[in-house]
Amino acid sequence: MAIRRRTGVGFGRMFAVELTAPAVHPPRTISVFVVHRVLLRRRPRATPIVPVASGGPRKIGLIASGPAGHARTVTSAHAPNTAGRHDRHTSWAAQKPTARAAPTPPPSSATPATPAELAEPAADRTVPQVDDATSAAAGKLSEALEWVERARGALYSFHQLSGRADLILGEALDALREAGHPRLAAEVRRELHGRNVLDGRWTFQIVEEYDDLYYRPFVSTEERVRALLTDGQRHVYEARMKARERSGAGRDPWAPGA
Repeated sequence: MAIRRRTGVGFGRMFAVELTAPAVHPPRTISVFVVHRVLLRRRPRATPIVPVASGGPRKIGLIASGPAGHARTVTSAHAPNTAGRHDRHTSWAAQKPTARAAPTPPPSSATPATPAELAEPAADRTVPQVDDATSAAAGKLSEALEWVERARGALYSFHQLSGRADLILGEALDALREAGHPRLAAEVRRELHGRNVLDGRWTFQIVEEYDDLYYRPFVSTEERVRALLTDGQRHVYEARMKARERSGAGRDPWAPGA
């Protein structure tokens, strides 16, 4: 009997063995296919091993393709237990122990402080090193500036009121012309529209002149006097009045609140 071996292609190794029996009449050739899977010599493609809980047979996710393209799962009762082992790709930060939280302090039975109690005490604004006569004189100058501020506000009111009147005058001219009185509208326009409120000046020019010639010099002078007499502190006279009245009523002169 003659034997010829041929190596085939497939999973593992597949041998095709042809046996020739000369004693058979007529001689015939019998082909026998022997499949030999060598798992240890040739590592098949496999999915990652997934650990399972301990106890009982463990299934290892080893998927091997067979010679005909079929897949099978290898199950072993002696496979090592990989539960609890860290993956080598796990970040070291995930393995660090978490910081222990600080203990929560026990609740306090004390009454919480009010915002007035938490606020810092206000500074004394009475400037005690300045005598009363000097404080009163500086206060008079500051009071005069306050009246100038009111006059300036009234001047700006005058400026805005005059400007509004001029706009309404323009609407009246349009109304006269649309009502069929174009000659009268033209006469009113020539007499009033665009007229100066003072000699050669509109109200915006009056405001600017007042600011430049009177208001700004008044402000700078008052600041200079305060810097010389009261260390630049404003309303010293009023601050001393406040301290006297609140102290007489049993209140802290500079405490927050009422």
